[in-house]
Amino acid sequence: MLTIADALDRHARVNPDGVAFTYLIDGECRGGSRTASLSFEELDSRARTLASVLRQRRPESQRVLILQAPGLDFIISLCACFYAGVAAVPAPLPAARKDSRSARRLNSLFQDVLPDMVLTHSDHLSRVRWVTENQAAIPEKAWLSTDLLSSDDGLPDGDRLTDVTPDNHALVQYTSGSTARPKGVVIDHRSLAHDLAGIAEKFSLTADSVVVSWLPPFHDMGLIGGIIEGIWSGYHTVLLDPK
Repeated sequence: MLTIADALDRHARVNPDGVAFTYLIDGECRGGSRTASLSFEELDSRARTLASVLRQRRPESQRVLILQAPGLDFIISLCACFYAGVAAVPAPLPAARKDSRSARRLNSLFQDVLPDMVLTHSDHLSRVRWVTENQAAIPEKAWLSTDLLSSDDGLPDGDRLTDVTPDNHALVQYTSGSTARPKGVVIDHRSLAHDLAGIAEKFSLTADSVVVSWLPPFHDMGLIGGIIEGIWSGYHTVLLDPK
C-alpha cells in the first residue's frame, strides 16, 4: 500500500514541473495580484530538506507540532513530517494575548501532545514561545523556523525517504476545543491512504483536476480534502487565505 510520502515522491518524478499548489496572497487570481506556487519537484525538494533537518536535530522525534500560517510553508512542513516518518500535529497560530481562546487552546494541546519539535516561521516564533513558555519544556534545537533553512541544511542523505510504512502515524488531528478541551485523534498512513483513495474515486479526481480551497488547513476538510488529497492525487490545488 502506498503512503502519502510515496505519492509525493512519485509525482515529483513523473510530473516534476506540474504545479502542485498555488497560494493567492491577495485572494484573487488576475493581473497584478500576488501569488506563490510550488511545483511537485519544488515541494518534494523542500520537504526532503526539512525532513532531513528534523532527523538530524532530533532523530527520536515522534510528534511534530506545525504552527504555520495557511500557505506554502504549512504544506512544506506537513510533507516534511510525512517524509521524516513522524506524526504531524497541525494547529492554528495563537493570538498574542495569553488569555485569548486560541492561546488557551494551544496551551491545552501542547500539554496533551508533548511535541518533540515545533515547526513555525521566524515571524511567529517569539509569539509562539511566549504563549507556551509555561508548558512542558523542549530543548532549544526543537524550535525550528522553517523559513531560515537553505538547501544546504540537513543530512547528506536528505534525498532518501525514511522507511515509512502504512502502520506509521501520519497525523494527530485535534478537535477545535470550542465546547471542551481539544482531543487528538491519531491517524496512521494506512487509514489516511484509504480515505484519500476513496475521496479520489468518489469525486473522480485525477492529475488533471484543479481544486480550489479556502478552508482552514487545521481541521479535516481543509487539511484532508483541501491539501493532502491534492498531494495524493497529483493535481493542482489553488489555496486562498481562509480569513
